[in-house]
Amino acid sequence: MSSPVEQLTEQNVPTTDPLPVSTLSRKTNGDSHHGGQASVAPSSQAGTSRFVRMSRVMRQEWAPSILIFLLDILTWMAIYGMASYLRNDSATFAGSFQFAVIEIIQLAVIVQALFIIGGYNPRTETRGLAYTAEHILALLCALGVSALVIYVAATYDHTMKPSRFALLSSFIVFIPASLFYRRTLRTHVTAAMANRAFLVLGCGKMAADFYRTYRASPNTQRLEFVDPEEKHVGEGLAGPDSPLIEGNLAAKLSKPYSGIILADRIELIRPDLLDRLIRTQFQRIRVYTLESFYEAHWRQVPAHSIDPFWPMQAGFQLSRASPYHYAKRMFDIILSGLLLVICFPLMAALAGLIWLTSGRPVIFKQQRVGRDEVVFTAYKFRTMRNQSEGREQRAGSTEKGARGQRSEDRGQRTEDTGQRTEVRGQRSEVREHRAEVGEQGTQVREEDNESEIRGQRSEINEADLYTRENDPRITPAGRWLRKLRLDELPQLWNVFHGELSLIGPRAEWVECAERYRDKIPFYHFRHLVKPGITGWAQVNYPYGESEEDAMQKLTYDLYYIRHYSLKLDAMIVLKTIYTMFAGKGR
Repeated sequence: MSSPVEQLTEQNVPTTDPLPVSTLSRKTNGDSHHGGQASVAPSSQAGTSRFVRMSRVMRQEWAPSILIFLLDILTWMAIYGMASYLRNDSATFAGSFQFAVIEIIQLAVIVQALFIIGGYNPRTETRGLAYTAEHILALLCALGVSALVIYVAATYDHTMKPSRFALLSSFIVFIPASLFYRRTLRTHVTAAMANRAFLVLGCGKMAADFYRTYRASPNTQRLEFVDPEEKHVGEGLAGPDSPLIEGNLAAKLSKPYSGIILADRIELIRPDLLDRLIRTQFQRIRVYTLESFYEAHWRQVPAHSIDPFWPMQAGFQLSRASPYHYAKRMFDIILSGLLLVICFPLMAALAGLIWLTSGRPVIFKQQRVGRDEVVFTAYKFRTMRNQSEGREQRAGSTEKGARGQRSEDRGQRTEDTGQRTEVRGQRSEVREHRAEVGEQGTQVREEDNESEIRGQRSEINEADLYTRENDPRITPAGRWLRKLRLDELPQLWNVFHGELSLIGPRAEWVECAERYRDKIPFYHFRHLVKPGITGWAQVNYPYGESEEDAMQKLTYDLYYIRHYSLKLDAMIVLKTIYTMFAGKGR
């Protein structure tokens, strides 16, 4: 059921053109015979027209963002103004100008912090625990930054020093208030958007893969698939339970959809249809390619939608020497050096804990692939038992035993052949034939044994390649270190040395990287940027256990490369803090 506002809007959409003067005069003359109500009609029509225009504005995708932005400003001004009034904080300012400057600084920091975590994005799910934690962390960071800026400025101008109580209490009240109206508005937006669908142009493999990915996502809006050529109308898209492919595209383009998604190659779209889609994009409804939909709604870049020339497109910060690239390296050096000094007592305690509980070595070293596929040695606290070495030793002993057994069998067969030759010399031709058959059988058995050993090696390598959930190789102390991400602390030395960054794609083990590069298209693109201790894929996707997981994580790494910026790095930092305190590591 649509809301009364939507019903009224739909009823008035075809009749928004102004009436001719003759029609309006006849309508006025006709209404004058019924109690003189002609004077009311124009004002009523004008009010209805304004109501329709307002409802159209509220249905725009950016309307909730503007509303939340205004609510943040008004709410903060009301809360901080009341706190300052109760504290009589206005007496410490020389005038209203200083008070206004303080509020502008606070609002600028608050808006920037909430913008970084997606607090003004209408597609952000603000009702979940994850966003609640990020919202609180962002505003606590805003409190620290604004207090630092204000009180540093107050050292030069004592008339701009606000009350610490007013500042702290305002943030304490603003955090739940801003969460409350975001949750409320999100509930109404979700209910309003539930009746609107996305129109998907395409019915091939790309459309079917997109449908499966969409079903596994948090999105709840309907999808309508249409065949522009109307060759597969009435067929199921991807099985019996999938949506039916529809036709009549011309009529559908005039309906109010949430968006139009191109799930087909651009070169297959007719020029006249492409021209109409361009007009629709700039006049009524946003038109997405698969790549732009992934980026806007899921913050990923699908590997199947890019080509070898993808990094050379416009908009890449990595394609040139951006100032942020050098600023990030300077930030890595300063912060990693400070953290090494500050965390040294903690690292010494963790090293002692590992040594007492599981012996040596305390530090685990591994060859990993960095930027431009340069191999380096990464350092971590050891959190697993040395079972892989034992397995390799057992595999080696098994191989040696098999070889010894084969040699002994060949010797025994040679001895038997010699005895038979000495006793039965008259049957040499038969013995030669039997010996030839025996050698062939021996060769077959040797090949079978070697194949079995190779299979055991493959199983060992596959088992040691990933860390599974509740992996028995992880020590009890190591399990907690991995959950809290404390095993990554020695990698601060890699950051200080320049092999890693604090933020970037995960530095993969050499054997994993070689396997993924051979099997996953465009996997080498992730090596365009320096790897990091934490990253966009690490905070959005769980620990990988297969090549399919590696492909999914690649979509997040490609998004990071595409949108490499200070804003994205700040969002990763907040998500990493939430992951550490929530204990979501493995």
